[in-house]
Amino acid sequence: MQWVLDQVNEQIRLGKTESKEIAPDEDYRQTNLPAFDAKSLKRGRTRKKEEFLVTTEYTEKEKLFLLVDAIDQVVVNTNTMVRETLDFMQREFKIDEITFYAVEDQRTKTFSGVDFAKGAESILVLKELLKILRNQIYAD
Repeated sequence: MQWVLDQVNEQIRLGKTESKEIAPDEDYRQTNLPAFDAKSLKRGRTRKKEEFLVTTEYTEKEKLFLLVDAIDQVVVNTNTMVRETLDFMQREFKIDEITFYAVEDQRTKTFSGVDFAKGAESILVLKELLKILRNQIYAD
C-alpha cells in the first residue's frame, strides 16, 4: 500500500485546481492609450471579470478524503472488478482462475473464485468502514 500513500502525497503536494473569477481593480483606467473622445476619457473602460485556473492547498478534511477514496479505489473497487471478471470467465468459458504476469520482474499473480469468496466478507466490512469514516468526516 506504500504506492497508494505515495500517490496521495503527490496529489496533496500538487494541490487542487480550481476555477476562480478575478475582477480588475476599480481604479483601472486605460491612461496609456490616447482618448478618442471626451466620453471615453471621462468613464474609462469597464472590464468584466476574467476566469482563471488557480492551484490551492487541500484542507485537512480534503486530504483525508483523498486517502479514503484512494483506499476505496485500490482495494474495494479493484476487488470488485477482478471478482466480476472471474464471474464472467467462469460463466462464459468455465475458467476458474486468471493469472497475470508482470513484464518487469516476471512475477505472476493468480486470482481464483475461491480466493475471492474467502475475502468477500472482509471487503464488505472494509467498504462499510470507509462509508462510516466518510460520514464522520462530513459530520465534523
